[in-house]
Amino acid sequence: SRWDYEDQDEEKTSYYASQWNIDHRQTNNVPLMSPDGTYQMMVLLSIENPLIKSFDNLILTIINVLSERLVKYRTKGMKSLTMIIESDPSILGDHRIQGAISRRFLDTSISVREATVDLVGRYILYKPEFAKNYYPLIGERIVDPGLSVRKRVAMISKKICLQEPLNPIVPHICATIVSRIYDENSVKTIVLSTFKELWFKIPNTKSKSKIDMYIRSRVDQIIQVVKVVTQNGGKSTFFVDILNKLLKNERNKKKPTTQVYELADSMCRGLMDALLEYEEEDNELKENELSPVAVAFATLDLFATADPSLLVPHVETLQPYLKTKETNKEGETILRNLTAIFEKAIPLIRHPSNEFLDCILQDLSKILYFHGMDIIKSSMRCICFVINEERGKEYIL
Repeated sequence: SRWDYEDQDEEKTSYYASQWNIDHRQTNNVPLMSPDGTYQMMVLLSIENPLIKSFDNLILTIINVLSERLVKYRTKGMKSLTMIIESDPSILGDHRIQGAISRRFLDTSISVREATVDLVGRYILYKPEFAKNYYPLIGERIVDPGLSVRKRVAMISKKICLQEPLNPIVPHICATIVSRIYDENSVKTIVLSTFKELWFKIPNTKSKSKIDMYIRSRVDQIIQVVKVVTQNGGKSTFFVDILNKLLKNERNKKKPTTQVYELADSMCRGLMDALLEYEEEDNELKENELSPVAVAFATLDLFATADPSLLVPHVETLQPYLKTKETNKEGETILRNLTAIFEKAIPLIRHPSNEFLDCILQDLSKILYFHGMDIIKSSMRCICFVINEERGKEYIL
C-alpha cells in the first residue's frame, strides 16, 4: 500500500491490490507470528522512518518551547507534551522532561501551571502506582493563587481517590484537599463530593460481610486522615464541617434522606470495634506520634461534635476509659476527647441508669484533681448536668 501511494500509478494499483489476496492452500505450512513478534517486526520496519528518527529533536523542540517568553507558546508546548505522554507515559522517565515539567509548576502563568497539573495528573491516573512519587508535585498547588489551578488539583485528587480508594496515598490526598472546603464554591463543591463519594456512599452490595469490610476500610482511612492533619499542625475540625455540610444537604432536600447519617452511625460502631483492636496492638511510635487509640478517640469526638446523637449508644462502653491513670501527653489527649464526648452525648441519653450516673460522677470527680483546665471544664459541665437534670439535690459539689 505504501508503494502504491508513492507510485500514484493506476495501472500498478490492481497489481498491488492482488498481493493482498491469499491462497490459503499455499499457506497451510507457513508458521504464524505471535503478537509480540508482529510488534517487533513493525518496529524494525518503521525504525528507518524519518519521522521516527526525528523524535528526539521534536521532544527537545517542545522542551525549549516551554521556556519561551510568550505564555501562549508555553501553554501550547505543555499541552503538546501532555498528548505525547498520553500515548507513551514511559517518556516521563526522561530526566530532561522531568526537569522541564517540574519548572512549569512554578510558571508565572496560571494557564501554564494548570496545564502542568493536568499533565502529571493524567499520568498518575494512567499509572496509579506512581501516585506516591508524583502526587506531592500536584498537591503543593492546592494553595495556588489561580482558581482554575486549585480546581484542577481538586478534580485530579477526586479521580485518584475514587479510582484507587484503598491506595496508601489516599489519606495524604484527603489531608491535602480538606482545607479547600472553605474555598470558592466551584472548588468547595468538588472537595465535598469527593468525601461524600469516598466515605459516605452506600456500597453496591447486600452482603453484610462486604458492607462491614467497606465500613472498616473507610474508618481506618478517616483515622489516618485525622492523624496526618494533626501531625502536620492542621485542625481536624475539617471533618466536623464536612459532616455537618453533608448532613445539612441531606436534610434540606425536597425528599430528606438519612443515607449520610446511617453511614456515620455505622462508622461510629466501626470506630468502637477498631478502638478495641488498637488496644491489643503493640505499636512502636515515633517521637511525638499519637497512637491509633488516641487518634480513634479524637475521631469519635469529631463525630460527637458534628452530631452528638451518634455517640449516645456508645457512652456506657466508653465510661471505663475515664478510669485511665495515664498522665502523659497521650493520656491527656484521650481524656480531653473523652470528657468532651460525654459533655455532648450525656444530655441526650434517655433515662440513664442510676448505677451508670454514679460511676460517671465518681470518675469525673477524680479527674478534677489530676488534669489540666480543658479536661476540668468539660468534666465540670458534665457533672453539673448530671446533678441538675438527673439527681436533684442528692449531690453537693
